[in-house]
Amino acid sequence: IAASPSLSAGFLPGAIAMFQRTHPSIEVQLHDMFSELCIDMVRSGKADLALTPEKRVDPSLSHRELFRDRLVLLCKSDHPLAQRRTVTWRQLVPYNYISFKPTSSVRHLVDAAYVRANSPLRPAFEVEHLGTAIGLIANGLAVVVIPHSMTAQINLGPVVYRRITGPEIHRDICIITLKSRSLAPAAEVFIRTCVEHQEYLRAAELGRIGR
Repeated sequence: IAASPSLSAGFLPGAIAMFQRTHPSIEVQLHDMFSELCIDMVRSGKADLALTPEKRVDPSLSHRELFRDRLVLLCKSDHPLAQRRTVTWRQLVPYNYISFKPTSSVRHLVDAAYVRANSPLRPAFEVEHLGTAIGLIANGLAVVVIPHSMTAQINLGPVVYRRITGPEIHRDICIITLKSRSLAPAAEVFIRTCVEHQEYLRAAELGRIGR
């Protein structure tokens, strides 16, 4: 399996754990890398499938949408924006912001959102790893936007997340395979497991909202 870093850290560990509970004898190899490299692994046959944000630029690839992953704000619990249930992109503009490297798909979405808010992004910090961003946030230095799917795997501590509106921006997360190559039975089962895991996460989220 090849997967982008955010999915490798957020969604996939739970899916792999679910898969291995029912198929303990099947070895799972996970390669976490940026989306284009994931797709290259599928094309070359080095990976059976890839989990990445949707990319419809190659007719040889099959895309199966798994879920929509909205972007959320991370900030310190005593930050002014933490007092709101939701925030807008325009409300983010006055505050120091942490950007991920330009190779990140989230970076491109955030850059475009700031432009629409009439304020091209000038980050206070540029980092490669989420752990670095959380350390900066926990010390009150800046805020960051990440995919919601990552929040379940983060020990947030003094950091909270808030929904972003005006507009809400999301990524379509897909399972990508090669059309010309039949999948191994184990890969087919793993795809079904990913779907089941997403349904479980969605039900859990609705339960929290209901409470």
